[in-house]
Amino acid sequence: MLSINIKEATSIHLNKEAKENATIIFQELGMSMSEAINLFLSQVTIHKGLPFELITGKKATLQALDDAKNNINLENTSIQEMMNERKNVS
Repeated sequence: MLSINIKEATSIHLNKEAKENATIIFQELGMSMSEAINLFLSQVTIHKGLPFELITGKKATLQALDDAKNNINLENTSIQEMMNERKNVS
């Protein structure tokens, strides 16, 4: 099956600093901004959504604080137990 690649111009507003930083990385990868955006759009189509998980530390922190206030997901642990566990992980 022959695939026809039709291109369309578009205009988007980007954060200037983010664009400049990303452009440097794309150059190191040997791709243009247009190629990178097209790659992203292809991945969105393949994944039927964003191709990465959206996580915010703030939301997780607020949830942990809320859990602590409500005595949810808590574990009785001493400082000594935590230090011993840390030594075993290293």
